Amino acid sequence: VPGSPGEWYYYNEDTQETAWSLPTAEVASSSSSSAGRPAEPQAPWILQEAEYSPGTWYYVNTETE
Repeated sequence: VPGSPGEWYYYNEDTQETAWSLPTAEVASSSSSSAGRPAEPQAPWILQEAEYSPGTWYYVNTETE
C-alpha cells in the first residue's frame, strides 16, 4: 500500500502479488503527463481513475479483472 500521495503499486488479483514496478514492458516516459497522471501501461493493463477520488489512479489487468 502506498505510504504517501504519488506512490503507485500494482496488484495481481489472480496471484495476489503486489509490485512497486509496472508489471509490463518498457513504458515511454513521455506518456506521463505533467498533471500527475501516471504513465499509460502496455496491454493487458489499463490505467483507471478512481471514481471516489479524482486524481487517484490505478492499473487494471484486463485479462484477470
